Formats: sequence, structure tokens, C-alpha cells
Amino acid sequence: MLDLGVDARTLRPAALLAQERADEPAQHAAFGRARRWLDEHEVDVAHAHAYDAPAFEALTGARCRVVHTLHLPPVDRGVVAAAQRSTDARFTTVSRANAEAWQAAGVDVDVVIPNGIDVSAVPFGDGGRFVVAAGRVSPEKGTDLAIEAARAAGMPLLIVGGIYDREFYDRTVAPHVHEAPDWRLGDGVVGAMYVGPRPRSELHRIFGAARATCMPVRWEEPFGIVALESLAAGTPVVASARGGLRELVDDTVGVLVEEEAVLAFTLALHRTASVERAACRRRAEEFTLAAMLDGYEAVLAGEPRGV
Repeated sequence: MLDLGVDARTLRPAALLAQERADEPAQHAAFGRARRWLDEHEVDVAHAHAYDAPAFEALTGARCRVVHTLHLPPVDRGVVAAAQRSTDARFTTVSRANAEAWQAAGVDVDVVIPNGIDVSAVPFGDGGRFVVAAGRVSPEKGTDLAIEAARAAGMPLLIVGGIYDREFYDRTVAPHVHEAPDWRLGDGVVGAMYVGPRPRSELHRIFGAARATCMPVRWEEPFGIVALESLAAGTPVVASARGGLRELVDDTVGVLVEEEAVLAFTLALHRTASVERAACRRRAEEFTLAAMLDGYEAVLAGEPRGV
């Protein structure tokens, strides 16, 4: 935004919280500080990205215009109720599917601005033998189903991401993977390997070296940034036909799987052999960082844009 001549300030949680806590009193205190800062300064518009009920409550009635971008589905009743009460704010989200979900929940989302990336910063890869499952390791991401599908397909699987549900990992994932925190690209992948979280730049190279990315999600994915980054690297995506993934993936760049079944994902992984990697890159180029910024600039300027 600074490059566009906009005086933009970021209020980071670290600057607002007295200590790192996630309970509601701490959230109220943090967002209360943000509200006081807004009241003490000349601000045209506040753009909020937090998925916390106190974030909506703190900004209600602010002197400046308020825009909330909803990056997650309406799965928390407290958050949904707080958003419903924010009648003086404007709401955007990242996919048509997520907009429809929020509208059905009684929140007036009027603008969809898909996520965008700097595609030129993602190296285009030649692919390889292994499959990637990237993102947080948790039940809704279907890490366990990715393990089963890759094993049934006879394909090595590399799991990249942080553990968000330790009980799920210990019970469902750990018994079936080899933990390899020191793994580096070029070391090879044998069976199912968990390598932990990696920097984005390294993840992009991993995508480029893979034959496919597997996303057997069990929730309505609000967008699917992992899918977009995989496509930018030229790697086809096998994904559940849920949420915003339907707006990213089709049979020219991967396979959408309608059922939560190992066999369906196994067959889909084999079908990616016919996908042209250049087509994947072209699809990613439809979701540019520039287009996303143009969309937000228009919304923050107060321009009307319907879903």
C-alpha cells in the first residue's frame, strides 16, 4: 500500500498484547488498545483480518470506516454473532464459496477478493516422484487420508507443516510416518516422511519437485493458498471438492475429489500424470498479487463492488 502512495500502518499483536495469551480477556485488552489508537489518530479506514469476536466488537462504532476480511468459514458461533452485530462495517472474503457461507450465516459479505501471490517469485519446477501434503497437520486438513492415499498409490509422500493438533498427530499420523527434521530437497523421499514446517521459499521449491500436491480436506476450505502456490510451481493438485478449492482446481490443473475415500484420492493421484505443468502455472497467473491489491485498494477507497 505504501507503494500506492497510501499512508498505511500495521497494528501488530506483539505491539498490542502485554504478553502472549489467547484467552478472551487478553483479546479484549489487545483489540481495545487497537481501538484507542484509532480514536487517537486521524484514520480514514481500518482494515481488520482477525478472526476473534473481540476484534469485531472493538471496532464497532469507530470514527473511521471499517473493513473486515473474513479468511475463515463461519464455524465459531461467537465470532459469527459478533460479526452480525457489526452493522457499520463492510465485509470482504477470499472466495465465492466463503462469501456464500457467511451470507447464509447472516453476515452481509458484499465483496470477494481472491488471495493473490507473486507468481514470479515461485520457481517453476520439473516435478518428480513424490507427493506433497502441505499446511497445518490437523484433522480438517486430512493428513491421515493423504498418507493412506499415497501409500495405496505406491507414491512417496512428503508432509510439510506445523502440528496444530498434537493428539491427532500422535494417534493418527506419527505411527505411519518417518520423522525427518533434517531432510533437505535432494535427499529423496521414502514412504511417508514428516519434515516439519519450512520457510515459504523452500516450500515453493518442494512443490516444484513434486508430482502432485494432495489436499484431502474435511472442511469447507475458505480459499486454498497451498493449492495456488503448488500450481504456481507447475504441480497439479488433488483436492477435496470443498469450499474455495472448487474455484482454483479443475481437470486442467488437477483433480477434484467428491468423496472422502482413500480409493478416490488414490485414483486421482494417478490421474495427475496427464496434467500439463504449464497449465498449472497459467492458472496460478490468474490469481496475482497485483489483482488482489487492486481489489483491496478499491474497497478501502469506498468503491462499491458486489459479490
